[in-house]
Amino acid sequence: MANLEGQIPESIGILSSVKIFDVSQNNLVGEIPKSIGGMRNAEQIELYHNHLSHEIPDAFSGLTSLLRFDASENNLTGKIPQSLAEQLNQGVKIVSCFATKITIAWHFDFHMGGSVGMG
Repeated sequence: MANLEGQIPESIGILSSVKIFDVSQNNLVGEIPKSIGGMRNAEQIELYHNHLSHEIPDAFSGLTSLLRFDASENNLTGKIPQSLAEQLNQGVKIVSCFATKITIAWHFDFHMGGSVGMG
């Protein structure tokens, strides 16, 4: 924990070569910026245990190296965006949003190794 406060800046997307982005266990507030989709080489995005709110942006289609996304223990609402769900077919191993108000419109089929829509 680094005792970070405030919002994640929109300029976060310029960190295109960062592999692990971990700002977990801080006091961050506000939305996850759409520019997070610019972190093209990110393998892990750890946002858990903050005070982030609103919906997760639909900005993950370009994150082809992503293996883990954890936004648990925040005040997030809405659904896991389709672009993040689709990354399960591309190699994402963990998507965690427990202790939020996120609803899941798909489930992970561990036998097939990909996401399956639940309409």
